[in-house]
Amino acid sequence: MAIFSAGEAMAEAPMEEFLGRHVLDPANSTLAQDLRESMLIGYGTGNSRENQQGNRPETG
Repeated sequence: MAIFSAGEAMAEAPMEEFLGRHVLDPANSTLAQDLRESMLIGYGTGNSRENQQGNRPETG
């Protein structure tokens, strides 16, 4: 599961960088909230599929 957490962090960093550059108040922005929720839902869906299908993450 650590590989998925690392991937989530790698996706989150550029999103936060984008928000910092282009959104005046990321803490109260609807766009920022939508991006964060979309990222978390995407990772949740991927983790659910992995658990249902039994595939282990591949790193190489």
